Amino acid sequence: MSITRKLSTAAAALGLAAAAVIGTSTAADASTSAPYIGRGYSEYGSGVWCVQHMLNHNISAYGGVSEDSVWGPKTEAAVKDFQRSLAVNEPGLKVDGIVGPRTGWWLLYFNNDGYGYSHTGGGDGYCVSYVPSSF
Repeated sequence: MSITRKLSTAAAALGLAAAAVIGTSTAADASTSAPYIGRGYSEYGSGVWCVQHMLNHNISAYGGVSEDSVWGPKTEAAVKDFQRSLAVNEPGLKVDGIVGPRTGWWLLYFNNDGYGYSHTGGGDGYCVSYVPSSF
């Protein structure tokens, strides 16, 4: 399934799920305290590695970045490409190469392989505590 189709499906499901998620979310569901990731923000460490890993693996159309935990021009360009694809379903989303709560949520949503959000109730993955998210 193409990323555009996944985004369209996710956006439709998001409206239905938002009330349930917001009404039942706990601190373990997302890290609202994780710092923004990107140039001028957090540029090293686990959060950067998580972004790189998620772009490379489950969102492979934006991959090809080194998973070296260091923010660089290739990682920023991949995030901008990802944001451009999101902008179709996320009006007002800035294409700035910064991973904030909205971009972070989508990265975590598309990575349910033990790193992002669990879609089966089996517990969220490693990156949930390192990547900012709006949910």
